[in-house]
Amino acid sequence: DLTRLEEGAWQQAHEPIDVRPVLKEVTEIMQLRVAQAGLTLATEIDAPLPKLRVSVDDLETVTVNLLDNAVKYTPRGGIVQLRAAEGDTTVEIRVEDNGPGIPAEDVLHIFDRFYRVDKARSRRKRTGGDASSGSGAGLGLAIVRRLVELNGGEIRVEPAPERGTVFVVSFPAVA
Repeated sequence: DLTRLEEGAWQQAHEPIDVRPVLKEVTEIMQLRVAQAGLTLATEIDAPLPKLRVSVDDLETVTVNLLDNAVKYTPRGGIVQLRAAEGDTTVEIRVEDNGPGIPAEDVLHIFDRFYRVDKARSRRKRTGGDASSGSGAGLGLAIVRRLVELNGGEIRVEPAPERGTVFVVSFPAVA
């Protein structure tokens, strides 16, 4: 997927969309996964939000990937949050977890291809999972970053206020 995106096999969204129904659908899709992990999914989506010129499929992929990562790295009993709010000229989508966080020295590299933060965010260690719950290929966040950029947005990572990680995606609002 990442190679396809980098080779230009991507179509720009032409019509502005309302992101609220897309985000609500993603939360419905993720509810079972969140429940199976013994977590709570909290959502806070402002109404109304300005429209965005983004691909619905890309927005779904970005949001599902970020929520899935949050679920993987949040210990049982934790909370994963999805928030969407209007900024000055943007819409900001925030995915926050209360997992172990990402060490400062790794934050600069987490969007790089094949980069994994195994030592601090190992799913096997934390959840007692089997080999199938081990680290992925390290491509998910690289794909997320590319999709966000192709849709005219920006993505950054911040430490959560107490503990954990916050991914912030912002897209320009359509005037």
